[in-house]
Amino acid sequence: MRRRLAVFLSLATLVSSASACGHDSTIAKAFRNRSVKGRYVYAGSGRTVTIPWRFNAALALDGRGKYALDVDVAVRGEGDRNTSYGTYAVDNDRLRLSSDRGGETHELVIRGDSLVAETDVGGSVILRLVGVPKPVFVRER
Repeated sequence: MRRRLAVFLSLATLVSSASACGHDSTIAKAFRNRSVKGRYVYAGSGRTVTIPWRFNAALALDGRGKYALDVDVAVRGEGDRNTSYGTYAVDNDRLRLSSDRGGETHELVIRGDSLVAETDVGGSVILRLVGVPKPVFVRER
């Protein structure tokens, strides 16, 4: 049960935008902008019903179109940590992440020094129901 909730929270915060994005096999070819290079962090915590949770993520963009995403989730004090890798591309105000595992693609909106996860209506409802704030990654200085 705890593992399922951890996976659910992880998916709800970072992956809810995937349904609108789909798979893009040409994402590495679309890479054109190095101004997003850096490390971005997100931290959230709260209580869903009576279950305490914590979610931390760090997204490192290398300036050459490669990323690493570290995710640390804890539910009722029991944690799970995962690192994923892939490529990214910038298209105007959008940052597209394409995982090296299975072609999963996610999209974030670039707003100054922040990356905001876009969610469809269903994803927004799920986030609100479980008490997760809108995922916003902020660039570390």
